[in-house]
Amino acid sequence: MYDLIKNLVMMFAEANSGISFIYSGLDAIAEEFKLIDAVLVIENENFGRQIFRLGKKPIEQNMFEVSLLEIPIGIYPQPEKDFDQNAIIKLFEMALNIDHFKHDARHDGLTNLLNRRSFDEILVNLTFQSGRYGWQFALVLMDLNDFKQINDTKGHLEGDRILKAVSKVLSNCLRSGDRVARVGGDEFALVLANATDDGASQVVERIKRSLKEINVTISAGSAVAPAEATEIAALWGLADTRLYEDKLSRTKVSRDN
Repeated sequence: MYDLIKNLVMMFAEANSGISFIYSGLDAIAEEFKLIDAVLVIENENFGRQIFRLGKKPIEQNMFEVSLLEIPIGIYPQPEKDFDQNAIIKLFEMALNIDHFKHDARHDGLTNLLNRRSFDEILVNLTFQSGRYGWQFALVLMDLNDFKQINDTKGHLEGDRILKAVSKVLSNCLRSGDRVARVGGDEFALVLANATDDGASQVVERIKRSLKEINVTISAGSAVAPAEATEIAALWGLADTRLYEDKLSRTKVSRDN
């Protein structure tokens, strides 16, 4: 048992994530005790109730006599084995807590999108790759129109609801390689992988159409690397200027009407 714990601690130190460590840990436990199956039930206030099964197999309700919500915390091996689980479960719990804290450090608490710090790190890496290898991407900046008025007249709870709804629309409009972040109060930023100026415009128009369904409008501006800029400040400045022009254009249209 001592060797198993020692092995698990070493695996924990080298794991890329808490979840990957748990599955590797279950594999190590199965090998140690010659198991054909095992289920881990773990729960705390940070990550709630989590259930894992050896080999990433799906969890089946008929595996237990009670509902999945009523199963006590523990490791359930097949065949049954009697061993001290406390230290192992503490390691698994610590691993998931670290995942939780890492996620919180990189994401916006309200919308669950990437935060400004995380987005800046992504932008640094993409700009470097773009300048060195010619990889193309578009930076898109956008903010909500009349959001301050919404907060002032309808309250911050309504403002928060709108920000969450907008965040969901943005996420649904993007491809798997694209990234989106909340970088300010009502300000959002996107990086669109391998996107041209026309491609970025199409994405922005798709987003605007989708947002109309929740009665929200945005102003947006974009810039493409490396065609238009290879430095972050220049790229951001171009996109920000075009966002401002879009906002001015909208204001002019409203006045003319």
